[in-house]
Amino acid sequence: MSDIIEDKTLIDWFKDNYEKITFINIEPEYERIGRSSRLKESIADLITDKKFFEQKEKLISIWKNLVANAIIFLKSKDDRECFHDDGDYGIEDLGEFFDRYCKFEKLLYGSGEYYRDHVSHVFKVFLLGEKLVRDHLDDFSSIDVMDHKLELCLFRWGEIPGDDNERLLRYLQNEYGIGWVKGAEISKSDDEKTICIKKDENSAKIMFDEIDIKATLELNDGVIYDLKVKIENDERKIIKSKLITAEEKEAMWCIASLTHDLGYPTEVVHKIHDQLKDMLSVFNIKDVSYILSQQSQSFNDFIIRLISSDLTLCGENGSLYYTTHTQAKYYFKYSRSIEKWDHGVESCVVLMKSLVYFLETDFSIDRRRSMKIDDAQQFLIRQRILRSIASHNCDFIYHLKLDLSFLLRIIDEMQEWGRPKLADLFMKTPETGFKIIKFEKDDIEYSITFRYLGGVEPEDIEEFHADVKEYFRRKINTYIMILRSAVDGKQREFVLTFNVVATVSKENTYKFIHKNPQEITCEIDGNSVELPELDENNWDKFYETYLKND
Repeated sequence: MSDIIEDKTLIDWFKDNYEKITFINIEPEYERIGRSSRLKESIADLITDKKFFEQKEKLISIWKNLVANAIIFLKSKDDRECFHDDGDYGIEDLGEFFDRYCKFEKLLYGSGEYYRDHVSHVFKVFLLGEKLVRDHLDDFSSIDVMDHKLELCLFRWGEIPGDDNERLLRYLQNEYGIGWVKGAEISKSDDEKTICIKKDENSAKIMFDEIDIKATLELNDGVIYDLKVKIENDERKIIKSKLITAEEKEAMWCIASLTHDLGYPTEVVHKIHDQLKDMLSVFNIKDVSYILSQQSQSFNDFIIRLISSDLTLCGENGSLYYTTHTQAKYYFKYSRSIEKWDHGVESCVVLMKSLVYFLETDFSIDRRRSMKIDDAQQFLIRQRILRSIASHNCDFIYHLKLDLSFLLRIIDEMQEWGRPKLADLFMKTPETGFKIIKFEKDDIEYSITFRYLGGVEPEDIEEFHADVKEYFRRKINTYIMILRSAVDGKQREFVLTFNVVATVSKENTYKFIHKNPQEITCEIDGNSVELPELDENNWDKFYETYLKND
């Protein structure tokens, strides 16, 4: 079943569903600012029959409080912290930046051929992602954030007594400070439901509950601890897990989607700067420039290293810990992006410099700095937010699954409607529509429609078809690039289908189906063409036949 989505659809959905979003309704232990109540009032004030760009003042207020609430919620789930309040530490600076961003954007129209509105756009991206994930996937639990690394096997029940004895004893010593366990005797009851640890007058036992699938550690002084159990391939494992919850992932989505374009002014101003240099070169003026300070370059390089890093699990026999290491290919790709003033990476720079939440990211600058599982979880939350933002406009990054990065990329590509360009002020432009046909973890299909209402001059019809062809060509080139052959490409199991329907005097249809780099199909007005990724002859023939503008 397909859904036609426009501004009214998203506003209606938001007003009907915002109370289901956990971070919007958070009530901190110590409330100083009262952001949740302000946020709910602002959401209620949204006018359904008005476009987003007609309500920008309301959006600015909602933007600040949404981002703040998402951060406050994530901090409240950090078990290392206490005395949780609604302080967001830096959101006012970021909010002031966003205010100025909104004012400055008026100057950016006309700075590039395809420059469009980005203020209301980020709200549409946020709400479109919310609606699609909640309506079609139930919640954000299936959005991958690589948190499988936050599940540790402490010891295997079937290997006690046996190969995992040392892992068990080290776990008890490191986790609970039980010093007497070194050299303790380990045994198991006849029914294999109880593990006994004993040394001299000291004892402890671990009991397995088959009904509730859990275990309990009981010390001889009466102290009791609950342990997590995982059964995998009929093997019982005692685990330690800090998986990121669906609610936390939703807050991560909020921050990533609402801030992913904050770096746009920097990117566009740099393009204007290049055009200015080119123009003034006629008069032999070549020294028009602005230079980033050495301090900023060093800090930016640190940000790139943070975004490019991943978790590594180290240690053995119950003494497990994490460090971070830099993934070279990500470091190279994001370094190229920042050279080009790419607004995705620039947005990360803005966040890191504005928000204390990101400045407090745990990170192993050298291998001597190890992290516990709680530290690793908080690193991963912050790093995945930043990486998704940095990747959303970076075609060097390929995608293998519906993780936070690809979710932001695909939703950003989908959001086309209601984004005026400078050219729209001077010529008649088509009405743009969006329809979601399928949104599953392994199968996504959507459609963009362009149509003219009323009479159209013949020369406008010709230009219209040329623009649609160019739009379709740009999109499929982007999708082929980011879904290209890659390491671990066999893990990519989703199908992406992209449709364009253009209507003026008659209907023209364009369809792109990507199953894998060797199964790419384009259908133009019913004519189907298979396009293997590496067959240049097929590509040339396809472009010449179907997408060449006369």
